[in-house]
Amino acid sequence: MDKLARLARIQQLIEECGGTIDGRKKLHKLAYLCQRAGTDLDQIFKFHYYGVFSPSLTQDIETATDWRLIDEAQCNEGFHLSLGQERLPDIYRVIGQETVGLEVAKELARQSPQMLEALTTILYLYDQGYVAARLHEKLEELKPHLSRLFPIAYNLAEKHFGLRLTPQLQA
Repeated sequence: MDKLARLARIQQLIEECGGTIDGRKKLHKLAYLCQRAGTDLDQIFKFHYYGVFSPSLTQDIETATDWRLIDEAQCNEGFHLSLGQERLPDIYRVIGQETVGLEVAKELARQSPQMLEALTTILYLYDQGYVAARLHEKLEELKPHLSRLFPIAYNLAEKHFGLRLTPQLQA
């Protein structure tokens, strides 16, 4: 996918999430969830201290800001990202079946950054082969400060991504 298509899809993601996203970390989480749900953003994610992170997305955000596709304002707790003055042609927009990831991201955008961190960590670990008790143990090891959010995050993983987790972990 070329750079213009990637930038247009990031812009479309922000638009679908209400036109603003509070924080780069939250944008990384929403982009991961969007892509995981089926909308190709052509980003490669790895696990980082705050959960999933994409160096290429960081570069694309910088470019989109430089090109005025995204406005980025620094606030007390980081950055506030919103749609910029410039728009890329509609030819780059995601349409049809591939919009499912955008719809999932739109729904999940209402969640707190901490909830998105718990959810993306669950999905990332699952994709790395962790399941059931092993997944829960690794999650507790990596994110003990988010443990109160795990039951809801497990439910979101099942609802939006079809993960079937054992009932005792959701209690």
